[in-house]
Amino acid sequence: HVDGTGVRMATFPCKGLFDPRSYPAIAVACDEIAALRNAPAMHAMLNWLPAQSSVPKHIDPYPGNRRVERWHLPIVVNPGCWIWQEGQGSVIPVAGMWMGPVYYWRLHQVGNDGDVPRLHLVVDLDKETTCCF
Repeated sequence: HVDGTGVRMATFPCKGLFDPRSYPAIAVACDEIAALRNAPAMHAMLNWLPAQSSVPKHIDPYPGNRRVERWHLPIVVNPGCWIWQEGQGSVIPVAGMWMGPVYYWRLHQVGNDGDVPRLHLVVDLDKETTCCF
C-alpha cells in the first residue's frame, strides 16, 4: 500500500494489528510499548521510506478525529534519516529506540537523505493523549 506520500506501508493505517503467529517479533514490540505506556496496542504499521526521499509536510487523519498515542520504533535507519514535527524541530531516529508520542495531528515530515531505505514500526495505543497540541 502506498499512501500518496511515497511511504510504502505493509498494512493500511488504522486497520488493527499484525497476526502474532505470522509476525511474532512485531507482536513482541507491540506488547512492549503497550506495557511501557499501560495502554493496549490497537493499530500497527510498517512504514518503508526509500533512500534519498522525503514525505511532504502533512497531517495524518484518524478515524473519529481521536488523538491517540502513536509511537515509532525505528528498525532500519541511517544518519540521513530524520523526523520533523511542528513545534519540536527535527530528530534523528535511533534503531531500536521507541520515539513518541508522535503528534500526527500536527504538521510533520519525514525524510531519508541516506543511501539505504528506512523502516519503522508505527504503533497506535488505545490511549487518548493529554497533550495540548
